[in-house]
Amino acid sequence: MDQIRVLFEYQSGLEIEISEDMTGFTELMDSLPKHIPGFPRLDQWRPKIVHPPLATNLTTLWQKPD
Repeated sequence: MDQIRVLFEYQSGLEIEISEDMTGFTELMDSLPKHIPGFPRLDQWRPKIVHPPLATNLTTLWQKPD
């Protein structure tokens, strides 16, 4: 199955993974650029990672600045 998954990794080692099939995924992805400077909008990154279909495409969306 083709599915977008987003992993949040915290400095503490905690990891939270969400998928596009989860309730609220789009709303969360739409809200992050409003709260995290430099976080890309969903329409900026989604088209780049969905092709080719069914291929793994690991992409870093945002990283805490040094």
